[in-house]
Amino acid sequence: MKHLSGNRVKELNGIAVPKPKKRAGRWTLLFVGDRGKVIPVKRFKGLAITLTFAVFIVVALAVGLYFLYSSEAEENRSLINALGVSRQKVKSLQDEKELLMVRMVLAEAKIKADRIETEEKTTEKKTDLSKDKYVSAAIKPPAPDIKKVVETVKEVPPEKEAAIAAVVGDEQDISEPSMPDAEPQMISIEDLMVLNTLEANNLKVTFKLRKSDQNTETISGHAFVVLKIDRDDRKQWFAIPSVSFVSGKPSRIRRGQYFSIARFKTVKFQHKYSGDPKRFQYVTIFIYNADGKLLLESEIPITVQVTPPEPTEG
Repeated sequence: MKHLSGNRVKELNGIAVPKPKKRAGRWTLLFVGDRGKVIPVKRFKGLAITLTFAVFIVVALAVGLYFLYSSEAEENRSLINALGVSRQKVKSLQDEKELLMVRMVLAEAKIKADRIETEEKTTEKKTDLSKDKYVSAAIKPPAPDIKKVVETVKEVPPEKEAAIAAVVGDEQDISEPSMPDAEPQMISIEDLMVLNTLEANNLKVTFKLRKSDQNTETISGHAFVVLKIDRDDRKQWFAIPSVSFVSGKPSRIRRGQYFSIARFKTVKFQHKYSGDPKRFQYVTIFIYNADGKLLLESEIPITVQVTPPEPTEG
């Protein structure tokens, strides 16, 4: 073996041996078909990271939109509730305004009637006629007509005429206590019974309505019965048929049970009641004629009779 000279060795040592370059690590996804065909998907790692990031962004957007929608829906519900409360307040204020207008018209009519009565008394004193004095003292100013009062205020829906009629009736009771609006001499009530059927919770009220005025051929109208635990606690009143009250009287008369009698008739009321019917201590019966005028208002102490259910055959 030959030895290299010193110069040759130096030359060889001076030559730098090239080092292989390091290849960057990367992922490659290969799809291999049944026939051996290979389809490479390069940069699979970067693609997977990109897809994961995109899914994360979509999920974050969905969660954000869900919370945004929930808050908007809650605000919408609160606005709807506030709108309903506002409508109720507006309706109650309109009703109160109409009743105040009716009272104002009645007050003006009363002032005018008092002025006329004062002028008549002054004239009587000047003439010094005792006979005319007694006649004038017996004359009462005419009561205001409900329909004229309603027309004076404005056009009122039919369901509110009953409420206005109740206000007019109250004003007439205050100004003229000797002239009640009811006419009990035309009809009377007999054989009142209040029954409750067990298990079915069926509350029944029956009575006989008799015509007392022989000059009238037939009387027709609407009737209500109001069961009361306490006379003054209107929240616990139970009306049949169901109706709201204004000044202690039904506000919508035409919702009452219709009747028509020539001599007498048994009137029956029936309604489901889930509470304890024995708590009722009084029943008030309202009878109105076809024109909506109160013919009878009678409050009667009662004791609810409990009847067992009818036995089933077999």
